[in-house]
Amino acid sequence: FVIMLDGEVFNSPNFINIINDISLLHSLNIKLVIVFGARPQINQLLSQNHITPEYFNNIRVTNSETLDVVKQAVGKLHYDLFARLSLRSPNAPVINIVSGNMILAQPIGVVDGIDYALSGKVRRVNIESIRQQLEQNAVVLLGPIAPSVTGEMFNLPFEEIATQVAIKLKADKLIGFCEEQGVLDQNGEVLSDLAPQDAKRYLNQLNENGKYHTAKARFLQAAIDVCRAGIKRSHLISYQEDGSLLQELFS
Repeated sequence: FVIMLDGEVFNSPNFINIINDISLLHSLNIKLVIVFGARPQINQLLSQNHITPEYFNNIRVTNSETLDVVKQAVGKLHYDLFARLSLRSPNAPVINIVSGNMILAQPIGVVDGIDYALSGKVRRVNIESIRQQLEQNAVVLLGPIAPSVTGEMFNLPFEEIATQVAIKLKADKLIGFCEEQGVLDQNGEVLSDLAPQDAKRYLNQLNENGKYHTAKARFLQAAIDVCRAGIKRSHLISYQEDGSLLQELFS
């Protein structure tokens, strides 16, 4: 399974329960790759440092000053996840959590006259390294910063990383979290099943309403791409409801 943890998830009081459920999945010998984002945390730190976020075409422009803030926000979440996933009873084995340069980035460059500076995109996924770690029963943890072949660091959309990893790994499932229990219809009822073309319509509605950067929109974009590439199932679950992950997978 590839699990997307949007930055919104970390701010939920239910976050620790989600991590406990992920640990339970690992104990059931399910191979896990966790890809996390940090957009709310980055924006909060930028505000504290009196830096105005700059976007074009819904992509953050990351100059060197902004990248320093991104590193702070991502680094904190990275170690918070390490700590939470390491939480165990005294005699229980500790999960082996592995990160590394499994994602190589390249710059977006100049598009329509806009220089995106240190904002990047996925150049290559070292899928063999990820597979080796999963075969050794490790949990692979990937954040939204990745190095390039020139030795620079780039800020990447975490949903793009999750998408590329899921496709190249031929994952069984892509799992993401949002505030609600999935996608709701006009009556507020959960739609239990969506084909990619239907999901695309909902994504377009979210984008038109200025909700491009919400957890739901970012998951839907990834889910559409991976389903069209052959991943059979993507699951969108509420990060507010305790036990929602296990209930979704095992009911």
